[in-house]
Amino acid sequence: MRAEGGRRHVITVRVSAAEYEAISARAIVARVSRQRLLVEAALADVNDAGRPAMTKTERQALVVEFLAARRQVAGMAVNLNQIAAAANSGHPPDDLAPALRAIQSTLARLDAAVDALSPPKR
Repeated sequence: MRAEGGRRHVITVRVSAAEYEAISARAIVARVSRQRLLVEAALADVNDAGRPAMTKTERQALVVEFLAARRQVAGMAVNLNQIAAAANSGHPPDDLAPALRAIQSTLARLDAAVDALSPPKR
């Protein structure tokens, strides 16, 4: 695929032997050069969900975000259980605001992470 005015910039990428072989194999199947395969992969517009394609690094960051949110939700469940027990014993906590803010913050993080994986709303 020729670019108008040519391509004047060069990017050098170092890969391991295994990465080289994997890239080469995919390029052969796609009937393109290794360089073309890398450019097309990097510039892929969307994935099957209609979102920009995610790199392995981006997916790993999303997994880290989900795991952190999971830990927070588990901790909040324990706190909420303690608040309910105190309220049922006739001694409700004086200030629920920090707990509610933490829950809202965690839910917002989860919503953002799910949105990154969901197809766009129409």
